[in-house]
Amino acid sequence: MDREHEERERLRGAAAQSIGIDPDLLHQPLRSHSLSSCGSSEPQEFPPFPATLGTLRSVTQMSATFPKYSPASSLLVYALAKQWKYRTLVLTSHATGHRTHVHLFKGASPGEIEIERLEITEHSAMFVVDEEVGGRRRVIKLVGNDVGMKKSGSTSNNNNSTGGSSEDPFRAMWHFQITDPAESQRWIASIKNAVLSKR
Repeated sequence: MDREHEERERLRGAAAQSIGIDPDLLHQPLRSHSLSSCGSSEPQEFPPFPATLGTLRSVTQMSATFPKYSPASSLLVYALAKQWKYRTLVLTSHATGHRTHVHLFKGASPGEIEIERLEITEHSAMFVVDEEVGGRRRVIKLVGNDVGMKKSGSTSNNNNSTGGSSEDPFRAMWHFQITDPAESQRWIASIKNAVLSKR
């Protein structure tokens, strides 16, 4: 039996050499394949805050760049700073825990690091506000939990800049201007579906 096995291995080695394959590598593809297949069956962990735009690519549902309203923290800042700044918005959905997030980036390059992150919960909402915001109309309000600020351990900025309340200091509101009605409805519908899936 051993001689048959040795003969079979010798023939395999000779065949491998004849087509230019190192005989020592014959068993490795099977092992590496089984390892990779095991890895792919396990859910990957969601990238912690702050993540880069590139690391979120596999879980991205939609993305776009819109003007975002940034309220000033004082009159001096109000006079000097732009209230509306273009930001890249990314909606992600992760199978583990059925979690949905909206990520905020300054730019759209893969190496950009996120500056804020909202988790979409059963209490989240996205809708067109009736009143003007920062001198603009057709503004979209997004409400969620600011897990980015929570992870960084800062609460004071969250209350001032994103609208957190004393009851839920990590509740946050973002305001965007989406001038294209079809695009705004696409975002609103996606957030609404994510909210309904959690109820």
